[in-house]
Amino acid sequence: MGIKTTFSKINLKDIIKIPFKMAPFFEKYDGPLEFKHDRDMTAQRDIELKELGNKIWFESDLAKEKAWVNKVANIIDYGIDFRSPYENIVDWGVNNSNDLVIMHKGKVEACFVACASGWNPGDKKGKTLEELHEPVADSEALRKASDGIWRAMTSGQMFHRYTWGISSLGTYSNHPHWPKPDFNSLTRLYFRVEHERTITVDEDTAAFLIEVDVFPLQQLFHLHDTTSGKVTDYRKLIIDSVYSMSDSVLEYKNLKKVKRLLKTSEMVGKYNNANII
Repeated sequence: MGIKTTFSKINLKDIIKIPFKMAPFFEKYDGPLEFKHDRDMTAQRDIELKELGNKIWFESDLAKEKAWVNKVANIIDYGIDFRSPYENIVDWGVNNSNDLVIMHKGKVEACFVACASGWNPGDKKGKTLEELHEPVADSEALRKASDGIWRAMTSGQMFHRYTWGISSLGTYSNHPHWPKPDFNSLTRLYFRVEHERTITVDEDTAAFLIEVDVFPLQQLFHLHDTTSGKVTDYRKLIIDSVYSMSDSVLEYKNLKKVKRLLKTSEMVGKYNNANII
């Protein structure tokens, strides 16, 4: 399933904001574009392709003609694992750990997204950023920023952001095709992190790279950060962010039941602490 047992690479303070907002939070990115090689991830991507087919990918004739997949590949530092050219975006998808979305003149021309978080990549051909964000709850600010995001994506600089969620599916993919197991305990839940990075291909073309990690939620509840000189409790960070969400965002992110369980766990914790002898 690809579940992580360590959380050393990412600081939750860089990901979780209080209060929670759906507005875009892209920052300039100077980090590396190297890819991890994960057998669990490769196996999951193969399963997604075999089971879902064109529900996770498409590539327009223009994208093929312009060979944008290989142009993206040539920008990335693969080190000794570099292999190009790719035959098509499917060849990319089964040989890379990052999902890929390619846009031209503001519209999606190709994608391979094996680790979708509750959306269907296969029906996004030709859509703009504003149209892609239309179903998102409280997305007015995000949709209004779409033109600015596109200008940044084609500026020649790289940008990145993190998004996160909580799910009862412990797999990399949360495609709508897969039913989510019911749950009555926080121990049955997983914390999902998406790291989105942008690449300028040319003045009219850009790409999103999307890397997904999945962690048992309870594992994070036992961790904290001290890099700022004070202790940041990850459990409290997650709880406070969920509590700050609007009802529409809780509904969109499937967190209403999670919020109820968090409240119950808080009350139990306070009761137990008050009755320690």
